[in-house]
Amino acid sequence: MKKIYIALMCSLLLACEPGDFGNMNLDPNTSSTPNTGGLLTAALLDLRNTVNQPRVTEMYYVQYFSSTQYTNASNYETKNFDFNTWYTGPLMNLQVIIDLLNDEEEKGAQIGNGGIDNQIAAATIAKAYFFQFITDRWGDVPYTEALLGVENISPKYDDQGDIYRSLIASLKEAEAMIDQAEPGPTGDIIFKGNMAKWDKFSKSLRLNMALRMSDADGTTAATEFAAAASDINALIIDNGDNVYFEHLPNQDWQNDLYAQVIARTDYAISERMVDYLLDVDDPRLSSFANEAIVSGDYVGMPYGLTEGDASNVPNSTVSLPGDMYTQQTSPSYIMVASQIYFCLAEGAKRGFVSGGPAQAEAYYNKAIELSMQQWGVYDAGDFALYIAQPEVAYNDANAFQLIGEQKWLALFLMPIEAWSEYRRLDFPVLTPGPASTEVTVPVRQGYPNSERDINTVNYNSAVDKQGPDDLNTRVWWDIN
Repeated sequence: MKKIYIALMCSLLLACEPGDFGNMNLDPNTSSTPNTGGLLTAALLDLRNTVNQPRVTEMYYVQYFSSTQYTNASNYETKNFDFNTWYTGPLMNLQVIIDLLNDEEEKGAQIGNGGIDNQIAAATIAKAYFFQFITDRWGDVPYTEALLGVENISPKYDDQGDIYRSLIASLKEAEAMIDQAEPGPTGDIIFKGNMAKWDKFSKSLRLNMALRMSDADGTTAATEFAAAASDINALIIDNGDNVYFEHLPNQDWQNDLYAQVIARTDYAISERMVDYLLDVDDPRLSSFANEAIVSGDYVGMPYGLTEGDASNVPNSTVSLPGDMYTQQTSPSYIMVASQIYFCLAEGAKRGFVSGGPAQAEAYYNKAIELSMQQWGVYDAGDFALYIAQPEVAYNDANAFQLIGEQKWLALFLMPIEAWSEYRRLDFPVLTPGPASTEVTVPVRQGYPNSERDINTVNYNSAVDKQGPDDLNTRVWWDIN
């Protein structure tokens, strides 16, 4: 038996090339090829974090919330923010999907995960969304040389205007690839493989991007806006088409605000928000805020206090976040119909689409109606009285102010979008609190310190072009 064993081992060794251990290190129960469905799920899980992760900082920037104890974010003490996890996480996952499905030898293994073109289209649309999210926060960022892995660990920074134009082009290409007769992608936790909804999301993204660049590149903005709005029924114009992350009643998928409010009280509705809603008798106040326990009235928390002053305000005397959006399964909204109607209203005001002031007013009123319906407070009679108020009624002479103020309300809990629109339109009027480290509300966020230390040459080039790496340097589209 000993001789047979030795002979068998020798034959096995001779069968292997030097340094070749055959399949010894391969797990027979695990595929060596990445699964595009799993990669898409991982990326879309991070889609909710475009709303949730920056919630504290940008919710304070636009003064939806005031801090009840830790006031550093509302006083703009953090100057530099990390973007690396967006590149190494969702963006890399989406890029791997696209690369696999464009590889003739690899894509065959992914056929069971949906139509190949539909998978590429969904990944491309999601990728464009993430890149807009990133560039709207930091301005010029790595783009054309990003996501190359070890091939380029020091990517250059691209001009934000070039990024925007490229993203719009990529969305058009993705829409052209969509085949609704073919299966949508597996792993799609947002649209459940519904390619018609992916198409609406893409066209609505294009509309939003075109409008955002209107002050910086009006010619391109007008052309691209008109193209995206050529069929408004192809856009997100109904609350049934709202894009949101559906939270589940478990710890891994629950609404992040729920996790906060059941454990501690860090947030109250800001005085600025409550006062504005009270001034115009806005019914959304009852959804946005709870009544103060002591008075039974809606009372906003003063904004931007020192930690000592904030802690001296009893939680029972101010309005805390509303029950409607702090439940374990409350959705996180990504894009909503009211947002798109406000875009259309401004597009009509700017002459990007036909109809003039009358059409702008119709779109504006529809946007407010949809927002009230979304928040469960719409009543036809009360709505008619609401939009007739001088502070709310559409007036072409101050259309940008009216749109800015009402869009601020409609984008509640969508802080990056709300902050971007505030920066672009300069409405509503917001001022820092008494303990602020800045004299104005931030208009940008600083690059991660790791870029300064590791990608130094490209970081310095970006700063030289764009301006100081601080909270006060405007991004490309914010030129007012």
